[in-house]
Amino acid sequence: MASNKKNRTLSPQQEMFKNYIVMGVPVREAFEKCYKSRGYVASACITRLLKNAKIAEAVRDAKNRASYQAEVTLERVLQEEKCLAYSNVAEVFKDRNGTPIRPDELPEETQRALSGIEIIETEIAGVKTTKYKYRFWDKGRSLERLGKVLGIFEKDNSQQASKIDKITVEFVKAD
Repeated sequence: MASNKKNRTLSPQQEMFKNYIVMGVPVREAFEKCYKSRGYVASACITRLLKNAKIAEAVRDAKNRASYQAEVTLERVLQEEKCLAYSNVAEVFKDRNGTPIRPDELPEETQRALSGIEIIETEIAGVKTTKYKYRFWDKGRSLERLGKVLGIFEKDNSQQASKIDKITVEFVKAD
């Protein structure tokens, strides 16, 4: 059993390569930081490293640990996406007169749907006013991403337009 454990350990260079990969460094760059080979030799070595079962397992385990520690889960990602997709711009106003709510008073779901906030403070004749400009993430793109997760676009969509063989365009001069 001790030899099995030894077979699963990585060399210092392999460990460093794994760490760079987990951090998101491009594979070639990670390889060049850890090894001296360049060019065609590097390409062959990179391929061999990526096919190495113990390196692949170590990278997978490290990524799983990192995502667990960061609490990145499919459920959490979908919750965040839902906040964008179902955001309601009316929630940034106190009343129908258009008085905006302060950022710290916004509902949490609305705060998550914001891509930015601009706070404009002015003073005229000793009277201070504060205005807020809220920018939301693109709701349409969010709905599209959720649709992809749900597989809506993979199905045979009957709403797709039939093929058009010929289009005639006629230009008319305006009077």
